[in-house]
Formats: sequence, C-alpha cells, structure tokens
Amino acid sequence: MINDIFEKIDNKIDLDASEMKALLNITDQDTMQQLYDKAYDVKIENVGKVAFFRGIIECSNICVKDCYYCGIRKSNTNQERFLMDADEIVKEAIWAHDNQYGSIVIQSGERQDDEFTDMIEDVLLRIKEATKGELGITISLGEQTEEVYKRWLDAGA
Repeated sequence: MINDIFEKIDNKIDLDASEMKALLNITDQDTMQQLYDKAYDVKIENVGKVAFFRGIIECSNICVKDCYYCGIRKSNTNQERFLMDADEIVKEAIWAHDNQYGSIVIQSGERQDDEFTDMIEDVLLRIKEATKGELGITISLGEQTEEVYKRWLDAGA
C-alpha cells in the first residue's frame, strides 16, 4: 500500500486522508527514509534549495483580551505597553524587503477599534506599494470581523 502511495506522490496525484494517515503511521526506518526523500523532492520542486528569511514586526503589545496564559493580556499591569506608528512599521518592512527577506509577519495584541483597523490597512497599502507587492505579508493581529480581514487582504496581507 505504501508503494502505491509513493507512486501517487511521484505522479503528483493528491492523497486522501487515509493515505496521509498511513504515511504518518510509518515506523519502518527504511520506509521512513523513503518518505523523507519524497518530501525533500517535493520541497525542491516547489521552493528550491533556498531558505527565505521571514521577519516579525511586533508593532504593539496592547490587547483588549484577558487570556490568562498570555503575557500581554490587558490585566497584566507589569507589562510596559507600546504601539509603533505607521511610519515605523512601513520603514521596518521596507528594510526587510531591501535585505531580501521573503516575507514579514505584522503582529500585535488584539484590537478591533477603527483607529487600529485603519492604521493597519494604511500600513499594508504602503508596504505593498513600496515593495511592488514582492514582500509577502502575514498578519497576526487577533480575532477580527470578516469585513476587517477582507479589507486587510485587499490592502496586501
């Protein structure tokens, strides 16, 4: 059965859930090495041998949530709060692009206010324009409405 799955991989045929589960349950060392080799071939074919840097821009630690496990929860009064302004965020993103980073993550505590939403949208648009859309941008900005995510996606995230 595993050889049939390997053949599907070689022929670029999608695997179903049971086939993927079978791969995850491999325990034989030789078969596991075959799987590693197949995975490496897929990686080389899709992204090559180049490693890409991904920068993280922690733009704020202000958060409206009070998740007990989190160090930036709103009730943690021992945390010194900060918020980078839009120009700072854009400057750091352009630096990452100029230094050949493949992508960045813009990350912060969670806020849903209009001021924050608009600022992030502006930042994304400016980065997209300055880098001609070449810099991948992932956002980690907490839970938002579908409308806000759509705005940020359209702006370049």
